[in-house]
Amino acid sequence: MFNQIRKIIEKIKGDNIFCSLEDEAFILKYLKEEENISPFTFKETDEKGKELLEFLMEFTKKSITIYNEHLPKDKRKKNIFLFVDDKTINAFATSINNIDVVGINIGVLTILYDFYNKVVDDKFFTEIAGNGEERKNLIFRLQVMSFHYIICHEIGHLYNGHIDFGRLNLMKEIMNLNQSDRFEIIFNKTIELDADAFAMNRMLEFNENLIAVKDKSSVDNEIKYSYKIFLFSMYSFYLFLGETFRTNEIQEDTYFSPAVRQLLNLTIAEEFVARVRPEFSNEVKEITNYLMMEADFTLHKYCSKSIDESSKQIYLIGKLRYFESPELKNEMIIVKKEWNAIRDELQKNARFQLSKKYNI
Repeated sequence: MFNQIRKIIEKIKGDNIFCSLEDEAFILKYLKEEENISPFTFKETDEKGKELLEFLMEFTKKSITIYNEHLPKDKRKKNIFLFVDDKTINAFATSINNIDVVGINIGVLTILYDFYNKVVDDKFFTEIAGNGEERKNLIFRLQVMSFHYIICHEIGHLYNGHIDFGRLNLMKEIMNLNQSDRFEIIFNKTIELDADAFAMNRMLEFNENLIAVKDKSSVDNEIKYSYKIFLFSMYSFYLFLGETFRTNEIQEDTYFSPAVRQLLNLTIAEEFVARVRPEFSNEVKEITNYLMMEADFTLHKYCSKSIDESSKQIYLIGKLRYFESPELKNEMIIVKKEWNAIRDELQKNARFQLSKKYNI
């Protein structure tokens, strides 16, 4: 996996996108004093861990370089990326002095590794067939996929104009809302889904790049395996994230449930593949259907909870009913209406072309 990604990022050239050392010092001081956020120092990890962190920083820098290449120069901003000295699973994006700031907790890497190390087996991934070395490579690949998705989600908040929008005050005027609590819930749900879509599309493009650098003699098998890895990492990540949110008492009514975000991401994947690899559409649908049926139970495995077939069926029936429930459909209609209400003003702050309005 290291070598595959290096083949991609070594080809990427572009302007220096990181801010100056003076700006970096100011931003780090501001984050510490105002938000109690401190960067993780590489001294606290071993050589292997340091190599991984440096690799991921390079990977992130090159990814942002790609996004900037598609922007006019007046929309390209300097940025700072940092690992945060926090053992929980979280990330953030903000703008300070017109500089993009993206941070991800160091705990994300260790927790995701622990999760995948416990749940990955050759029942779901028959391709590893008891091969210990292939299992290590698979765990690393899943870890990198989830990490990069989180980063892309945060970048989506910046590049799609969520941060620069002036958030609540301007939007209240546009939408004539007086109930600020209800408004913030609607706004959060709307922009979180938009950031999810941004991240999902960037990750689908990245997955295609990984396939492109593989040995051509094995490309057919690699397509299916790559999509299986990618979709599993996205799907199981939201299961784990949902459990983490509940553990940390984050209000669930502020966000759509992990199940809904999973479903929407899988829909984006199916639409993407139908466009770029129409001959592979049916296989991707088979993978997504299998994920819907089986991947939910990786969390039970991670938490060392047993579940029998009868309980599985009850759980799955309940999940399907939730997807078809009038409550969820009504919630989605509300969010789509809010997207239609804010989309044009949001576009003025966005760096990329945003999704079109919904036909409701």
